[in-house]
Amino acid sequence: MKLGALLRAASCCLALVLAAAGCGPSSEQLTPVKGKVSYRGHPCTGGTIVFIPDAARGTRGNLAVADIQPDGTFALKTNDVLGAVAGHHRVTVSWVYTATSGATPQSVLPTKYRDPQLSGLTREVVVNKTNAFEFDLD
Repeated sequence: MKLGALLRAASCCLALVLAAAGCGPSSEQLTPVKGKVSYRGHPCTGGTIVFIPDAARGTRGNLAVADIQPDGTFALKTNDVLGAVAGHHRVTVSWVYTATSGATPQSVLPTKYRDPQLSGLTREVVVNKTNAFEFDLD
């Protein structure tokens, strides 16, 4: 076999191995999700919101996360790609601040909102629908 033909055959084999290993884009279909978080009627000016797929209700996949912007808005990402898996999700929200350097961070929100079992927050993400959710925490 000539060297050129051998290199082409090796390149094809390598390409097949890489494709089989999943080096391409994720097969997980994501749906855009955005919204706004407020606390006691005022926009949260920071924090993090997390959508956790609810396996008990048949939803599987990676969790989606977003930083809450200064106006209270968010846009979820899953593995740095915009969107969340479709289905039912438990939702958590956390927002902490540190008053002074070296001080222990303090939670702005009640701690129950950081626990998916206690937050009481759930949403269903639906494919081909505008998924814009408002959360008014108290």
